Amino acid sequence: MDRELLYRLAGAVVPPSGTVPRDVPPGVQRMIDRMSDTPLAVFTASWDLVQSNRLWAELFGSPVDAGTRSSNLIWGHFAAPPAPGASRIERGAAHADAFERMMVSDLRRAADRYPDDRAVTELINGLRESDRRFAELWTRYETLPIGRSNKTVVHPDLGEIVLDCDIMTIERADLHIVLNWAAPSTGAAEKLALLRGRVATAAH
Repeated sequence: MDRELLYRLAGAVVPPSGTVPRDVPPGVQRMIDRMSDTPLAVFTASWDLVQSNRLWAELFGSPVDAGTRSSNLIWGHFAAPPAPGASRIERGAAHADAFERMMVSDLRRAADRYPDDRAVTELINGLRESDRRFAELWTRYETLPIGRSNKTVVHPDLGEIVLDCDIMTIERADLHIVLNWAAPSTGAAEKLALLRGRVATAAH
């Protein structure tokens, strides 16, 4: 039974099978531009970086070229060595397990939606060859929703910054918007405020 028939029998719209889209609709771009006080980045369905704001760059450091494998969030987590001068991300065991399972499951959904995208296939093959944990998770065929995660960003200047991370999915554009938050009245919130000050100073 072919792919299109399976979707129609399930009463679902057949998703495109070409390449993963990267275009940010104008309305979404306006929303992103208004959220400059939040560390924010936009990723494709297969988790390639499309764009990030200045506060994201201040928080994580070592900007990478969008569209390269090194800019892929899943590749960066499982297979890439730490970039010189970049912040380090730490998660407790439970948070790390949940994050990894969620991301692998979402990448599988992208591979299903875009079976003809060679870059997605090469990314998955590269991850399976490079990282035993990814390869093991890939064999589980889990279907997990995208949800909130928690992490500690170890900034080279400011030290540990504990953040919650939310992922907003723009379905029509098939993009993910990743936002990072600090709990109010915490040391992490104060450190984010310092980074906002750096961005404001640089802008002037």
